[in-house]
Amino acid sequence: MIKTIKIKNCATYPPEGTSIENCQKVNFFYGANGSGKTTISNFLQNPADSLYRECKIEWENGADADILVYNRRFRERNFKENIAGVFTLGQATIEQKNALEALKKQRDQKSEDLRTRTETLKKKTDDAEKQKSEFRDRVWEKILKQNDVEFQEAFSGFRNNKEHFRDEVLKQYDISHSSDKRRDDLLLRAKTLFVQKPQKYNVMSFDIDNIVENIIKIESSAIWSKVVVGNKDIPIGRLIEALDNADWVNQGRRHLREDRVCPFCQEQTITDDFKNQLDSFF
Repeated sequence: MIKTIKIKNCATYPPEGTSIENCQKVNFFYGANGSGKTTISNFLQNPADSLYRECKIEWENGADADILVYNRRFRERNFKENIAGVFTLGQATIEQKNALEALKKQRDQKSEDLRTRTETLKKKTDDAEKQKSEFRDRVWEKILKQNDVEFQEAFSGFRNNKEHFRDEVLKQYDISHSSDKRRDDLLLRAKTLFVQKPQKYNVMSFDIDNIVENIIKIESSAIWSKVVVGNKDIPIGRLIEALDNADWVNQGRRHLREDRVCPFCQEQTITDDFKNQLDSFF
């Protein structure tokens, strides 16, 4: 229990100080406004404050104890009126509620930001849809309607749907060509492709197994191993066939010279008849 309270050189108390002696378990302080009642309670509540460095508390038997001061600051920290006439009591609870209120404000701010962004996105989306609709109607009137006669066949499949026609225009658009040159080119191509109605043919079917079988038969045919030679009816042809040296003779024929020297025996044995027979055979 507090025994003595000494207040010195703070607030309205003089430098020489004032002592409150013989304090009891319950003490009642009263006085006019500005007489120092609140200063006493503030000092008791926070005696370590530098404002009260010259003030002092003396405890009975020197045993310190916790001090609970009920004043305006206590009410501000521990009482919160959520609903008129309904109060929340407790400093920790109020601090938590204040933190909760701060979080609620952040939530409200983020919700407002989300609402603003959502409205902006919706506006941009609506503008984009409006532009697409306006472009759809523009190309329908300026491109399809004004060129429907020349490109009637080319527009087939797109002439009953504005969205499909707009998408095809965007797909085919080529900014590297001028509109006049591009149109002339397209007109020429349209006349070439659609000068008459194409004739329809039945779908061609293929038996892949049969085709593979025929290819194998062709590749394994004996004709590929047969040597192809010239005329066998001439005398030298029968000799070449009997000796089976057509390749060898053909190589020598390439070396025949005008001096009629045989490339094999190096003698002048080559006659015109012999050369004609070689040419006839090969």
